[in-house]
Amino acid sequence: FSMSELKSQVMDLRGAIIGLVSGFSIAKIVEFGVAMQGIEIQLELAAGSAEKGAAAFRFVRDESVRLGIDLKLASDAFAKLAISASGSGAAMHDVRNVFTATMEAARVMNLPLQQMERAFFALSQMFAKGQVIAEEFKLQLSEALPIALRAATDALGVNVKEFQRMMAAGQLMADEFLPKW
Repeated sequence: FSMSELKSQVMDLRGAIIGLVSGFSIAKIVEFGVAMQGIEIQLELAAGSAEKGAAAFRFVRDESVRLGIDLKLASDAFAKLAISASGSGAAMHDVRNVFTATMEAARVMNLPLQQMERAFFALSQMFAKGQVIAEEFKLQLSEALPIALRAATDALGVNVKEFQRMMAAGQLMADEFLPKW
C-alpha cells in the first residue's frame, strides 16, 4: 500500500461511518419526534387546550433538565399521569406536585428508567380509579419506589398499620391523598 492508497481507504471508511451514524441519528430523531407529537396531543387533552398543553410540556422539559431525567420518559409519564388525574378531578398543579415529588425521589434513589415507569404506572392507575388501593400501592408503587410507604405515612402523619387500615377501608381518595405525598 502506498500512503495515498491508505489515505484514500481511510477517507472512504470515514465517509461510510459518517453516513451510517447520520442515518441512525436521523432515524432516532424522527422516532423521537413522532413520540413527542403523541405526548403533545396527550398533554393537550389532559390540560384542556393547546396553550395549557404547551405550558405542561415546558414544565416537564424544565423538570427533566433540572433532574437529569430522559425527556421522553418524563413527558410520557407526566402525560399519562395528567390524563388519569383529569378524570378524578385532581387539579393540574396537584399533578405537577405528584410528578415532581416522584421524579425527585426516583432521582435521589438513582432508580433505573423501568422502575420510574412502573411507579408512574401505579400512580396513574390510582388516579384513574379515584382511590389508593392496596394492590397498586403495595405491589406496584412500593416495589418500584421503595420509599413510597414511608412517604405516604409521613404525609398523613400515621403509622403503617393505620395507613393499611385506611387503604382497606377505602378512605384514601387519590385526588386528596396523592398531592400530599
